[in-house]
Amino acid sequence: SVDGRGTVLDNPSTVSIHSEEELLGDTGAGSTGSCRVEAVFSRAAELENLALVLAGFGHDVEHPGRNNAFLIKSRDLIAITYNDIAVLECMHASTTIRILEVEHLVFRCLAAPVGREMRKSIIDAIMATDMSQHFNFIE
Repeated sequence: SVDGRGTVLDNPSTVSIHSEEELLGDTGAGSTGSCRVEAVFSRAAELENLALVLAGFGHDVEHPGRNNAFLIKSRDLIAITYNDIAVLECMHASTTIRILEVEHLVFRCLAAPVGREMRKSIIDAIMATDMSQHFNFIE
């Protein structure tokens, strides 16, 4: 893995963890479990922007270095888990939501309807990265 400066990293997960901590630490949803996210991002447009930023951070999380077609043809466990349908995007979305929900408690800090909408927005944005569906979004 390569960091933003082009330096090859020994531990690729360090970049992911660091960017999560930087992003979530500033909102108060980091390791302290504080619930200041809704206060900081109180308006719908800001929450949508936050959802897109979080989706951007998670859109390739735990990527195995192979594409959907390869995983499906090789009967990889990821393809089996997600029934051969947008397998990487499903995995990226699921992993991102799990990180945000379990490790950073982001959705618990939001009113239930707001949390559901943010979760849906993150998932939709990550699923939109499936290149087999690219032209469906252009119209």
